[in-house]
Amino acid sequence: MSYLPVPQILYWNCVLGKKAEIEKLSKSFDIIFLAETCIKVNHDFRIRGFDCLRMDANMADIRGMIVLIRNPIIYSFLDLSSMIDCSFEALGIKIPFNNSHLFLIGVYRHSNVRVSNFAISALTSFVADHHFSILLGDFNAHHPMWGGTRSNRVGRALVECINEQHLVVLNPPSSPTYLSFFPYYTSTINLIIASPHISSFCEALVLPDLHGSEVRVNCLVKTTSVFSYKIKLSKTQWEEGVAPTPVGVIGGVQSSRDQSGSPREEVKHYLINNSKIISQTVNSIPSDDPITQYNTFLALIAVSYERFSPLKPPLHTRSSRSTPSFRGPPPAPWWTPDCTEAIRNRGSALRVFKHNPSLDNYIYYRSVVSQSYKILRRTKRAGWKAHPHMLLTIYRSRLRASIEYSAHIFGTMTNERTRALQVIQNHALRLCFGYCVSTPLNVVHAEAMELFLPLRFHLFASRYFLKISSVTDHPVVLKLYELCDLAAGMNNMNYLHAHFPAALLFQQMQIFRNIVDRSYTLPNFRHSFSSSFISCSYSSLSTPSLETLDHLPNPCAQAAFDQEFSHLTAVSTVFYTVGSKVDHSTHVGAAVLIPQLQGELMYKLSSYTSIFSAEAFAIYNAITTAIDPQLSKAMIVTDSRSVLEAIKGTCIRTNNYLILLIKARLEEAENEGTCIQFI
Repeated sequence: MSYLPVPQILYWNCVLGKKAEIEKLSKSFDIIFLAETCIKVNHDFRIRGFDCLRMDANMADIRGMIVLIRNPIIYSFLDLSSMIDCSFEALGIKIPFNNSHLFLIGVYRHSNVRVSNFAISALTSFVADHHFSILLGDFNAHHPMWGGTRSNRVGRALVECINEQHLVVLNPPSSPTYLSFFPYYTSTINLIIASPHISSFCEALVLPDLHGSEVRVNCLVKTTSVFSYKIKLSKTQWEEGVAPTPVGVIGGVQSSRDQSGSPREEVKHYLINNSKIISQTVNSIPSDDPITQYNTFLALIAVSYERFSPLKPPLHTRSSRSTPSFRGPPPAPWWTPDCTEAIRNRGSALRVFKHNPSLDNYIYYRSVVSQSYKILRRTKRAGWKAHPHMLLTIYRSRLRASIEYSAHIFGTMTNERTRALQVIQNHALRLCFGYCVSTPLNVVHAEAMELFLPLRFHLFASRYFLKISSVTDHPVVLKLYELCDLAAGMNNMNYLHAHFPAALLFQQMQIFRNIVDRSYTLPNFRHSFSSSFISCSYSSLSTPSLETLDHLPNPCAQAAFDQEFSHLTAVSTVFYTVGSKVDHSTHVGAAVLIPQLQGELMYKLSSYTSIFSAEAFAIYNAITTAIDPQLSKAMIVTDSRSVLEAIKGTCIRTNNYLILLIKARLEEAENEGTCIQFI
């Protein structure tokens, strides 16, 4: 069986939302145990370059666990179902290691489920029976043996099994894996238990989880090989200090590279002269800590070589000579110098923690992160005050529109749902204007010019009831009358008050019934049948043939036009109308010119008005102006043939209400004795 170097192993209590962090960690580790993943069966979870063994979460108190094995590590699955009970979740694998097999078991114990001594004994016995085996996971076990301040039943049972099986706990001292801020205390619940044969070859490290929450800190546990010390050398250092010295013959005399002055010889003499000091330093370390002795010995050798080896050549790259650039996207409009200072402090705290990953530095880093988050959030909220109406427009179009849907039916009821909607509106208005929680609600709504939702719902219901009451024999009005009469006849008006208060509001509004104008159509479309079917004709100037125009000079053409036009408008008051758009349809206007009366009418219309509507609006105002002075005959000149065709026909294909208004005005002019013609 081939030899496989000791893999880098990671155990982490995480959730599925941290997939991006898992992908980053996968670059540094070979085998990753993930507990409390909370992933379901239908979730596709993959990491590039890794095989995945899963225990999916379900409703039976199973949090889920995953094992990621880097390709091309050969592994086999361990069946642990006979060793554990419902209080444990466990996954195990077997991989080739040093002409044997390495057994790795990751476990997670539910803290709210009572555990049996059989499960703990079975797991520890399996580790003791196999020479190369490691058991790691979250046991939720407290005991002073691994740095806890208290002990529980699971911790005492686990200590008893460890002592009986002569197992080794690899957790380093003073390295808690659980951190609580409220109240503040630390404990060790993630453990690494190894068999005696492999414990001396391994080193365990506890790394804080920077991606965890502020209340609980999940920890990373890394298992590495102790005997993997490396001295990194550059190409120049290797050639001058380690590589064999070239030997040659120059002029019949054997020469070599300054044997006494080479870095290799200097290191050799230094180690010989300081061998006693190195030996005393290593022997001063207790014999029960061989890992520290080994690391100290190799560190002294590395220092001796670095002392005499040539320095690495300086980098002469373009990036090293150039001034660092801070180009990037522009800051947000609400960004302030306080935000820049907060980000700078957060980066400094992170660098301090990476340089010295102690518990105090970690707590300091988390406090700086929390403070910077508060500064950014407060500044961002205050920054939106410069444009509160923009957020208010978003609220009215997206949120309020959803709240007010069918509000005249259900909104008049006072219950928990309407109160919850009111809370949503209050929170949205505070965000729009940046108000604090202590700001009175009447001030917030007055500044936003928004009604409270119950008042707004009553307003909508009142408008709806007035609208349907204006229509004669509206079916909803008839049903509401029947409902109110039925409830009054059965003396059960309280039922309406509790389940349908909108009917009571309808009953209260019946005092306005006699003054409400009721009709079958809207007031703007209330015209006689004759005006709906009225038809008018228009005259067009006669157009000469092309052959005549070719032989007719321009002055003669103008004279022919003037003669024709004066013949049509001989005894009439002429109205010239026009409607147009300019500047890419941003400005729309209509105008009427009356030279004989020395009058001009100009109108500015909405930007979304079409040219057809602008022309129709100008013609409508020209007809209205001709009726008021009681002119006997009026001639309206327009260049919009489409509007004239719409007035001429009996079927309004454009569905434009201005055509109906024009026809009603034409009927009114005919009744007033004003003859109106079009050109």
